[in-house]
Amino acid sequence: MQQPTQRIASIDIARGTVMVLMALDHVRDWVSNIRVRPEDLTRSWAALFFTTVMSSLIAHTAWYYLVGRYPVTSLSPITLLSPLFGIFFGVTLLDEV
Repeated sequence: MQQPTQRIASIDIARGTVMVLMALDHVRDWVSNIRVRPEDLTRSWAALFFTTVMSSLIAHTAWYYLVGRYPVTSLSPITLLSPLFGIFFGVTLLDEV
């Protein structure tokens, strides 16, 4: 008989955070004045294009190119900068605060 494994607290916290964010996303109409319908492609086509082309095609192609040229141990710290790049470009390009 196999011993039960111990739960990892950080994974439980991450799962709980995702569940709370999903719940907040479902009630955004009651807590926000912004009325954006993501299914309305006349207003959201640019975001859809950016998500499909930039993150799927270009980012994966660049990642596999870099993995083929450099050791993964030197590339993995760079991936930790992704949130900082997201914040930087959100503030500079989209005027997000």
